[in-house]
Amino acid sequence: MDRGRWWGLVLVVAVAVVASTASQSKQYHLVSRIAFGSCSDQSDPQHIWNAINNFDPQVFIWLGDNIYGDIKHPFKLFGKERTIGPWKNIPRFTPSSKQEMEAKYKKAKTNPGYSRLRENTKVIGTWDDHDYGLNDAGKEFSEKITNQGLLLDFLDEPLDSPRRKQEGVYASYTFGPVSRQIKVILLDTRYHRDPLLSDGTFLGKSQWAWLEKELNGPASAITIIGSSVQVDL
Repeated sequence: MDRGRWWGLVLVVAVAVVASTASQSKQYHLVSRIAFGSCSDQSDPQHIWNAINNFDPQVFIWLGDNIYGDIKHPFKLFGKERTIGPWKNIPRFTPSSKQEMEAKYKKAKTNPGYSRLRENTKVIGTWDDHDYGLNDAGKEFSEKITNQGLLLDFLDEPLDSPRRKQEGVYASYTFGPVSRQIKVILLDTRYHRDPLLSDGTFLGKSQWAWLEKELNGPASAITIIGSSVQVDL
């Protein structure tokens, strides 16, 4: 996805709720603010973390392109490495190695502002193409299994989490007491996605079944569906 889509902050003002997730025991925390972020190039200045920390969210949700892990080659119309035009001979984007991806995630995770956020905030998230590993990639991408583990490490997902065993990083979380719950459903629009312009699927059979089950589960006061790509309703 184009990194022109940057950061957004959302203040939840309808109700004051208490947060809990499956990974938290029965320790409840008051939640009045949820922040959303995406398209974060780990190599760029990231002064935005100061504003996010000042906003003091109790939950922060990554919506994809949490790092730019693939390698972007410059536009070249002429020469030995041509990335555009009818005679282009190399791709505009190429994947990074596992070691390069790990280094980019480490740079993002150890950013002082983001480190401060992680100390005080529940961080959850999904991915998009550049942290998946390749611009506009779908189910054909060969490094998706390896990179799934790297994303979940970045999100501090427990080693015994079922999310580490499933195909794709989709997940759901519930915040709040009974009758005032907020449900957050995060989709994976990369792992199972058929080729673009095909008459295929974005989510794959297993994720569609999981989503139907989540939507038909116990009622919540609010349901938030997070997607790394545009959704038509």
